[in-house]
Amino acid sequence: MISPSAYLEPLGPIDHPLENLCEMSAEEILAAYRVSQLSDVEATFRRLRRDGRDLSREIELLQHYLLAYPAENVQRRLRVDAVEQLFYRMHTHVMAHPVWVHPFFARVAEGNITAEQLAVFARQYFNQVKNTRQCVALALGRFHTMLNRPDGELNTILSELTQMVLAGLLSDEYGTGEAHACKALQSVGAPVVDIGRLFAPVTHPALYRRFLAALGANVGEYDVPMLHGVADNVLVQRIVAGDPAYDELEALASVGLGMEWGVPAFFSMIMAGIYKVAAQEGLALDARAMEIWSSHVRQDVEHAIAVLIATSFYVSDDVDVKRIEGVTNVLMAYRYDMMSDIYREVFGEPCDEISKVALDACYALHDPRIVPLLSVARQRVRPQSVRGYGGYVASR
Repeated sequence: MISPSAYLEPLGPIDHPLENLCEMSAEEILAAYRVSQLSDVEATFRRLRRDGRDLSREIELLQHYLLAYPAENVQRRLRVDAVEQLFYRMHTHVMAHPVWVHPFFARVAEGNITAEQLAVFARQYFNQVKNTRQCVALALGRFHTMLNRPDGELNTILSELTQMVLAGLLSDEYGTGEAHACKALQSVGAPVVDIGRLFAPVTHPALYRRFLAALGANVGEYDVPMLHGVADNVLVQRIVAGDPAYDELEALASVGLGMEWGVPAFFSMIMAGIYKVAAQEGLALDARAMEIWSSHVRQDVEHAIAVLIATSFYVSDDVDVKRIEGVTNVLMAYRYDMMSDIYREVFGEPCDEISKVALDACYALHDPRIVPLLSVARQRVRPQSVRGYGGYVASR
């Protein structure tokens, strides 16, 4: 095993919360994140228990609405014990899925990838990065004042609070907070808006382009047609978040509980591999080029807890929890198949799809809704955006 000190050049100090990252396997990295996430959330729950057992006391606007429209069911959902139980169940369900130690992530974490293969991966995965958070915007639009849910007048404020959480995710993803708060340019007479700054926030795609550029790719090489697995994953995320075949709770779970916890773990696996290939082949990747990866590996506890609480607004019983588990199963299955397709493209070797993996029964896909919806969605994409479009549309 190569010592982590070997990765200080040419990258400089490793920017990662796991000091021995480069000595860890994919399974060890995942286990470390599971422990740290449990610890972070449990610390918040301990504080809440000291201050009161009802989370509505933490949200002033919701307090005012509950005084005007008392609702025992809503307050029951927001008891610390209820939210904590939801967290434990969903965190265990999501993080135990094999997608987070997919063979691609495991191989990359070992450093078993060349610089050329890393560049192939980077271009293919960019298609996911460019599209992933659009599903958050789709989910946000599902919550409005005409929402027909069983909480009566409280639906208005619950929808607004949910919008706040999702808007926070979007703001971070698109880096728009500072850009849209820009001051007008100084001028004689009427102020002049700095249009260039309005369209220059540091988005996650922009961070990813830094990484691509550091690997030697130019603008004309950034955008490649999608692999079938990548296209399906993008479409499935959009369908679950935005299609009325899935209700608002499922849409919210698809962009929250189904996404927040696993990303820091597998991004860490990718970082470990990048450090190793950089050391082996002398890649000049500085902290700025690595920011797309490093910015995701420090678990954003505020976002994760905010999404958890927003989801708890709508979880009434075990049936709701099982629906959340079902929709996360769909998302994780298609993410697995995306990474299998990328594995085959990068390494030129076979890699099983999820249908050939021995899964625990709790991850079985019993819900048939996605199949016809995905078939229709495939036919609506721009043909040039997917490699082998004819075969893609015809596939099932």
